[in-house]
Amino acid sequence: MTPLDFDCIPVLAFLGLLCSGLAYFLWFRVLEEVPATKAGASLFFIPVISVAIAFIVLSEPIDLDFLLGAAFVIAGVVLTQRG
Repeated sequence: MTPLDFDCIPVLAFLGLLCSGLAYFLWFRVLEEVPATKAGASLFFIPVISVAIAFIVLSEPIDLDFLLGAAFVIAGVVLTQRG
């Protein structure tokens, strides 16, 4: 196990306070406007968005399996949000 490097504390504070804090704040703001069943369905987009960002920022390859999975996710969310 490596010793704790105190240079990482600002990064941890940024991730913990700003990123996670902002995510919680936005989540509860959405829940004030939209029922939880509808808002919860948006969580299925997280892996799709993560891979898309990795493709754009890191030049990660996207294969047919991802495209098929993303299509199923989008179709599933659309089907569950109808009506």
